[in-house]
Amino acid sequence: MKYALLKEIITELQTQIAGARISKIHQPEAEVLVLRLWNGTANLRLLVSVKSGQQRIHLSQREWLNPHQPPRFCQLLRSRLSRIDRVQLVNDDRVVRIDCHGPKGLCFLMVEMIGTIGNMILVNQHDIIIDVLKRDSGEGSGRQLVAGKTYRYPDKPEAPIGQSQPALPLPEGYLCWSDYLDQHGNNPAAGVTPQGIQQRLRQAIVRQQKKLTKRYHKISTELERQQHSQEDRIKGDLLLANLHLVKKGMEQFTVANMFSATLEVIDIDLDGRLSPQQNAQNYFKKYKKAARGVEHSQRRLAETRLEQEWLAELLYQLDDQAEPADLEAIYAELDEAGLLKGGGGQHKKRTRQSSAPQELVSPSGIKVLRGRNNRHNDLLSGRQLKSGDLWFHACNCPGAHVVLKASPATVPVTDEDMLYAAAIAAGYSKAQHDARVEVMMATAENVSRPKGARPGLVTVKKYQTLIVAPLRP
Repeated sequence: MKYALLKEIITELQTQIAGARISKIHQPEAEVLVLRLWNGTANLRLLVSVKSGQQRIHLSQREWLNPHQPPRFCQLLRSRLSRIDRVQLVNDDRVVRIDCHGPKGLCFLMVEMIGTIGNMILVNQHDIIIDVLKRDSGEGSGRQLVAGKTYRYPDKPEAPIGQSQPALPLPEGYLCWSDYLDQHGNNPAAGVTPQGIQQRLRQAIVRQQKKLTKRYHKISTELERQQHSQEDRIKGDLLLANLHLVKKGMEQFTVANMFSATLEVIDIDLDGRLSPQQNAQNYFKKYKKAARGVEHSQRRLAETRLEQEWLAELLYQLDDQAEPADLEAIYAELDEAGLLKGGGGQHKKRTRQSSAPQELVSPSGIKVLRGRNNRHNDLLSGRQLKSGDLWFHACNCPGAHVVLKASPATVPVTDEDMLYAAAIAAGYSKAQHDARVEVMMATAENVSRPKGARPGLVTVKKYQTLIVAPLRP
């Protein structure tokens, strides 16, 4: 970040966050901090980044998904910082000092944005280093940045840059520099914002869908070839029925097909080195091998169809106003399936967002539960689906699992209750914009999760259908 721009930002921040209480500190990436603040009138997020090429400090409106366990430096800051007193530029260079108060008194968070290597150092009021984001023994830099040592500023530039650069005008259309920086340039935590995660998940799903489409076509072609293996069995039978006419050394035998209604004549290719019986056995072997292949191909086709259904469900959930908790659930599924390439564990062990199936109430006052993601769908269609409950899902399209909790209900279930639950299932499905939607309704006994199936996939033995208008309360 250029000094002139940093100067404008710090001047702006001083008026916005001086005196603000620190409610929470997060470290979504190794070199990125997000401080949640309350300045007496509004909740704010202060983004501090020392990532190479993405060094910056400003207020941000973005959301981040944070590590399940806060890193070492983050834990330290949480224990030491409770209020920001002042923000200022020091040392006539790109060094920001954030004066803070905490349980152990005054301390300073030094944010160095010099060159390509930035750093954050927590210093007490006597200039003794409490700890450092990136520790340095001083062998290469000449500055010891370790706990217990005296903090020393980076070497000053030969020509102090703070005295020679004019003020920058704020771009038209923006009320403050934070708004501008929040929308433009490199976002240091873009990879772990919900928007960044959502984009990555969509790419992974679409990539796998393309692979499955190719796989399905290839298996279907192979299955079609295998299903013609009946001809090999017929040729073997014809050879055995005409052994007295077939001689060793023949390369082809022409005979009327007695298994055909029209008795058409067919040519049977032979291996002249083999006896007639051996040629017949070869055709039977080819037939049996192809028959086994038919079973294998049919099983693979069924597995591919199930995986396509699973991905279609995930894509629908991703596009249907997914919340951070839903993104986590989808991320976990794709990661466990090995479909997320690279990323260096960027999102692993992120903070678990509180999430539960949506609870609604039917016209008769019976509880209706709607799954927001596959984790919820598994819960509803598994442990929470009890005898007497009714299960709903839109027919032949991705959508939420909906359960009408009739089992503990103190009032009888009416047609109006069932139509309400069905309308919810239609409203939270890919067919939500249709005027009328066909919805499956099944009892708990008829819904089961196949062994080894992907999350959210169930088998329904018997069901009836209801035609309803979609409803999203």
